[in-house]
Amino acid sequence: MPVARDPAAPGPARGGAGQSGQSSALSTLHRLVRDISALPGLQPTLEAVSDAAVQELGFSVATLSLVQPSGDLRTVAVSGSDDARAALLGSAGAREDWEALLASARPVGPFGSLCFLPAGSEPANDLASWQHPEPRGASGPDRWDAEDILFAPLRSARHGLLGVLCVDLPPGARRPEPAQLELLEAFATQAALAIDNAQLVADAEAALSRELRARERQQAAVAELGQAALTADQLAPLLRLVVGTVAATLDAPMASLIQCVPDGLQFAASYGTDFPPGSRPTNRGITAQALAVGAPVVVTDHALRDPDEHPLLTGAGIRSSAVTVVGGARPWGVLAVHSRQVEAFGEEALHFLQAVSNVVAAAVERFRVEAEVRYSATHDALTDLPNRGLLHERMSAALAADAAAGASTALLLIDLDGFKDVNDSLGHQAGDVVLGQVATRLRQRVRHDDVVARLGGDEFAVGLPALKDSDDAITVAAGLYEQLLRPFDTPAGPVLLGGSIGIAIAPRHGTDTHTLLKHADLAMYRAKRERTGWAAFDPRVDEDASARLGMVNDLRAAIEEGELTVAYQPVVDLETATATGAEALVRWSPAHRGPQSPASFVPLAEQSGLIAGLTDFVLRSAAGQAAAWEGSGRRMPVAVNLSGAVLADPGYPAQLTRTLRELRVAPSLLKVEVTETTLVNESAVSALRRVNAMGIRVAVDDFGTGYSSLGRLKQLPVQTLKIDRSFVTGLPADRRDIAIVRSIVALADELGMNVIAEGVETEEVARLLWDLGVRRGQGYLFARPMPAVAFEAWHDRWLRGDRADWHAAVA
Repeated sequence: MPVARDPAAPGPARGGAGQSGQSSALSTLHRLVRDISALPGLQPTLEAVSDAAVQELGFSVATLSLVQPSGDLRTVAVSGSDDARAALLGSAGAREDWEALLASARPVGPFGSLCFLPAGSEPANDLASWQHPEPRGASGPDRWDAEDILFAPLRSARHGLLGVLCVDLPPGARRPEPAQLELLEAFATQAALAIDNAQLVADAEAALSRELRARERQQAAVAELGQAALTADQLAPLLRLVVGTVAATLDAPMASLIQCVPDGLQFAASYGTDFPPGSRPTNRGITAQALAVGAPVVVTDHALRDPDEHPLLTGAGIRSSAVTVVGGARPWGVLAVHSRQVEAFGEEALHFLQAVSNVVAAAVERFRVEAEVRYSATHDALTDLPNRGLLHERMSAALAADAAAGASTALLLIDLDGFKDVNDSLGHQAGDVVLGQVATRLRQRVRHDDVVARLGGDEFAVGLPALKDSDDAITVAAGLYEQLLRPFDTPAGPVLLGGSIGIAIAPRHGTDTHTLLKHADLAMYRAKRERTGWAAFDPRVDEDASARLGMVNDLRAAIEEGELTVAYQPVVDLETATATGAEALVRWSPAHRGPQSPASFVPLAEQSGLIAGLTDFVLRSAAGQAAAWEGSGRRMPVAVNLSGAVLADPGYPAQLTRTLRELRVAPSLLKVEVTETTLVNESAVSALRRVNAMGIRVAVDDFGTGYSSLGRLKQLPVQTLKIDRSFVTGLPADRRDIAIVRSIVALADELGMNVIAEGVETEEVARLLWDLGVRRGQGYLFARPMPAVAFEAWHDRWLRGDRADWHAAVA
């Protein structure tokens, strides 16, 4: 083993003899121990020990070797010789060699704790080669030889052998006397204690530093994963990043995320293993335990547990594991990490794993919520079918793929027959049940890759991609039609419906979803009109229907964008010639079509489901105008026509009440007109009773052209009968018209109702109507329907007695 010596160094200072010398040595020892123990840090302590051996104990060179974590002894301090320091500092030797050297040495010192190897002993001093070739000084048995070795083993109760302090003298110097050996022995004991304490502090500081660095790495890892969880657009890559980051941060060879699924557990992501996502754990063990208790589970040493519990882990050399739960009351799964070290996961590691588990739980919840939002935005809430938007998306993809492959794509549009009657008679709950059954039947009759969507109301669509033969669409439509003919179960009992199906096939009938939907809609309406069940689009017979669809779309846009207008035609007292009210009449004049007749577009609105919006527009305009006239001193009640379809809605009277309250219009300023056909519907009559109870007067328009029962008429909430213009314009030439008018007047008198004649165009007709008992009239004789501003101007002139309008209107 290396022992340094410096031949030029002076010999050891000799301590004094007797009591005085012993006291001085003890004082020196106490001072050395005090000074060394007060030093901060391990390395200063080591250097102070070797320095003290030279400067205070009288040796020429001192080397201090310390046991390393690897077990070897490394020279960590050299004093007394720059050459020795340059040659020895940092050199190492195996502990086994040192132990053999100490065992072969001769014990010296008062307590025999020092070791001395005289020259010629084995092993020889392997540093003799760098000494001066010619020893200086005398030689002899009491003299120091160049190859003499003196050791002071440094031992502690905590670690055993800490290291070795080697001291040297110049060759030829006197060998150490007992007093000097005693002081060296005592110094070595105290030095070992000081080194042990310094080592303890250094170890604690190193452990704290490692812990702080580990905590910083963990915090940085959690922050990195948190940011990734916020920005990731896919869950699987994020989970792979999580297990890789956890393994790297904790220096662990294996980590995994295991997900709870309805039938057990499955790997979601793994690091250091061969388990692909979706594979199943062969043994649930600590994973099941963590899920059962809802808390982390730590295994400090798998060797102390049942070897059959986790054979794959123990077979891979895993000694310890930690498992934390991902999620709260309803866990998503667990995060598991494994180490080949015993007790690898302490409290800080558990805090880190729990923080990562929380990040994973938040990310999983974020993806779940986003998926639900996307699903809700693309699926019908009632039937769980794709909605119109998702149908367009999937059909567009299918059309592109089929076009490239040269295949056909079909789109079927399905409308239920008689569904409105189910809602009206059995209620919307029964209707919802039927719609759910329709969705189920449609899904069961098509392929997995086909698209079944609900477009709204009782309208469905079926997309058929990758058709080998376009005629296959007809076969599918026939099968779906048969499903619609089967009875549907409702809370009120089975109901029979049926349906109409329109078929459009790409590329023959269009190459985009919008065109296919339009053509399938035309074919569906033809199937409904002709009662054929289904029909494929045929441009030769569906052209008129196409024009009708265009008209419907334009009318819908006009209602939504407020492009309709309202004209007002006065009702005049035939005796006093005063205007007693007005009828509101809707007008529509699209720029590309020109003025449209209400007789054309109002029925179209009823057939296409637009009548409610159209009626609401007219009613709001008329009620607001009546209120404005009332506010300006011009009392002019306004009558509005109500469709039977509007009155059939049980909620319409309440809606009307809210509208009048919103507009602050008195019910007495509003009148409603209905046709005789409307009065056949009991739901409409019930609604009229509620409307009349609000203070709104009711008139029967076009009276005499319908088929209302006179016995029923007396039970209805009606205050006015309006004689249809077909019985008025023929007066006075047609005696039958005179008889009909006279009968209507007599009936109204008996029932206590008022009478208004429509279509009054001449003064002769007006005078005859007066003679027949009609007291109010409406027609071109008085004024044409006109905008509100023109109506006000007309009324002002009328009030001044300017009646030129009568003659101008007839001319």
